[in-house]
Amino acid sequence: MTMPQFAKVGADYYIHAPILDRTGLSGSFDYTQKESDLDPAYSGPAVEARFMGLISELGLKLTRTKGPVETFIIDSAAKPNN
Repeated sequence: MTMPQFAKVGADYYIHAPILDRTGLSGSFDYTQKESDLDPAYSGPAVEARFMGLISELGLKLTRTKGPVETFIIDSAAKPNN
């Protein structure tokens, strides 16, 4: 898995907030985890804490900062006329 892929999985399934890859690491990396430890089907603080534990085990660090976020805005919606 590449670092951008790892960041996307973490953002989408565990942290539920944008994660930017600023590691500068290129290439793919292999790691092993117990599937039950980080099952995205179970959400909540316990799963997020386990993900943060994995981040630490891998020698990575998440830092909360403010920055630009891509946003999609819908001004209005209507049913189509058939």
